[in-house]
Amino acid sequence: MAHICQLRRLTIEGFDALRLSNGLLSLTVIPALGGKISSIKYEPAQYEWLWRNPHLPYLTPQYDASFVKLYDTGGLDECFPAVNPGPCPVEPWAGTPIPDHGELWGQPWEWAIAEESEQRLSLRMTAYGVRFPYRFERTITIEAGQAAIRLAYRLTNFAPLPLPFGWAIHPILKMAPGMRLHLPVDQVRLTVTTDPTLGQPGDILPWPQIGSVNFAQSPAYGFGKAVKLYTLPLTGPEPIETSITDSAAGRSFVFRFDPAEVTHIALWLNYGGWSPLDDAPPYYNLGFEPCIGGTDSLAEAVDLDEAGWALPRQTKTWQLEIELR
Repeated sequence: MAHICQLRRLTIEGFDALRLSNGLLSLTVIPALGGKISSIKYEPAQYEWLWRNPHLPYLTPQYDASFVKLYDTGGLDECFPAVNPGPCPVEPWAGTPIPDHGELWGQPWEWAIAEESEQRLSLRMTAYGVRFPYRFERTITIEAGQAAIRLAYRLTNFAPLPLPFGWAIHPILKMAPGMRLHLPVDQVRLTVTTDPTLGQPGDILPWPQIGSVNFAQSPAYGFGKAVKLYTLPLTGPEPIETSITDSAAGRSFVFRFDPAEVTHIALWLNYGGWSPLDDAPPYYNLGFEPCIGGTDSLAEAVDLDEAGWALPRQTKTWQLEIELR
């Protein structure tokens, strides 16, 4: 069977969706849900990588609502201009509140097919700042014969002053015990933990062995802990490659990017340690997040001199690639 690119329109839980496929992979996008990518699948094995929260339905986004309590449905979202809710620390926006997980998930995105052929398929999507003066664009591209997704970003700052930001691609991956995580560093910064014996927020810890736990391998379902980690700023002339591997299935999910553009990697390792829902057990999943910015809080990232900056009335670009192996 020829691996040609195809675009299909469909409906998922009452929302219009777009499915891009090439015989090797497929991804499904729901523009009305903040541009959410709800599925990334390796087609020959019908292997789905993204986690779907069984406790939350898809709802029309409401700006400034609680993401974790109402809209943490899984899949892949974009977090911008920060992950944590809190005030912007920089004038003239100082004190302006940033919503939980940012502004982008809480609005429908505009979209257009930028290219459509059997050899190449590109979907351009756009969202705008609500409390901050920017345009955020993401172009998704797949090509025939390649099990890879290219994501190209353009951030335009409309203001005459520099705009600080944190950005994180926010895929929540399905996990099982024994899956292997490759992170190309030997130190990480702890930002959140449900187990204080692992350290305190802000601590620089060794990777992957933190205390008695080797976090390079996902633990048993009864582990009962969650931890958020960030790499220190990534450097070097070569592309960064980081991955999660399901050895039992023989499948890997790989991110590749230039550290001059995408400066950090964040990990939300929730192994049965946390849920925001009173009537749901703690989740077992992984937030696997190349990002710009060294912590969830924009104020803390600015203090650490690890925030992103969009220059006045200019456009900043970056890109990354997802490869399914």
